[in-house]
Amino acid sequence: MQRTVASGAFAVVVLGLLWMSTASDGNSGTRSPQTTNPAATAGALADVARVPASEPGHWPAAHMGALPRLLDAALDRKGEGATRFNEQFRFAAKWLVDPAPGAAYDVIAIRRERSGRIERPIGQAQLYFALEGNATLWVGGQIADEKQAEGLDGILLGTRLDRAQAIELRAGDFASVPPGWPHHVVVAEGGKFSYLLVRINDPSRR
Repeated sequence: MQRTVASGAFAVVVLGLLWMSTASDGNSGTRSPQTTNPAATAGALADVARVPASEPGHWPAAHMGALPRLLDAALDRKGEGATRFNEQFRFAAKWLVDPAPGAAYDVIAIRRERSGRIERPIGQAQLYFALEGNATLWVGGQIADEKQAEGLDGILLGTRLDRAQAIELRAGDFASVPPGWPHHVVVAEGGKFSYLLVRINDPSRR
């Protein structure tokens, strides 16, 4: 499915930087996970198909086996649980996106009540993990009126996205955007969408 989408006002709450490849891990929540280690994540991913790093990917929750449950259980842990969640989620990101060796990772938790910006990150792949609500992720196509985002190196913004491909995201779904691909997160009027965004930066741009 393709369509033209226009950029408008947006509201986003950044819930926190959960981890970076060079920073200490953060804490959140109270739930106790069933299993929280990369080996469990590897087992959950064993039958999950990968996509070429140069193409967008979409993995509905129904096709991800136990992985959404494992990550959701680990997400709301404090202390050691947060560290284990970071290990699991980083492993999942590497598996699904297949980044270049030495890539730098960070992940932020975001809650949107309106649509986001139309943007095109240069040298940065992105992985989305939907937590609550739903949204449409428009990927690819042609970005109009492109310009450098003020204060954000390597991020280009636009006013319209033509001939984009729609990816419908619901809780438990994953989606990936390759480096240099324009995209737009669209939330329906009155809706809300919470997700984790993994930013995977090309080591040559560090």
